[in-house]
Formats: sequence, C-alpha cells, structure tokens
Amino acid sequence: MDFDDWLAFEMCGGFGEDRDVVCPHCQTALSVHTDEPEGRESYTCQSCGGVFVVDWDTPAS
Repeated sequence: MDFDDWLAFEMCGGFGEDRDVVCPHCQTALSVHTDEPEGRESYTCQSCGGVFVVDWDTPAS
C-alpha cells in the first residue's frame, strides 16, 4: 500500500469494522470488531467462552 492508498483508506474510516460471525462452538451469532481488513484474527465467544479464529481471506460458506 503506497502513501496515497493509505491516506485514502484512513480518510474513509481506516482500520477496523464490525462484522457478523457465528461461534463454531455454540452457534451464537456475534458481532466482532476486526482491526485488520484481511488475514486471521482470534476471538472469544461472549456466550460460551470458546476461542476461535476467523480467516477473513476465506469466503464464508
């Protein structure tokens, strides 16, 4: 990402957004905040306490 791309990205809200996921342990629908627009991030379910990883590069099935 060059400086112009970075500047445009920051002006449009920068890193971070809320996304909807489903806990793979208890099937609870969750809204999680992602700091990276791509890659993998780890989350803890607020309902069951299970830890899971979301790969934002892999399309949801």
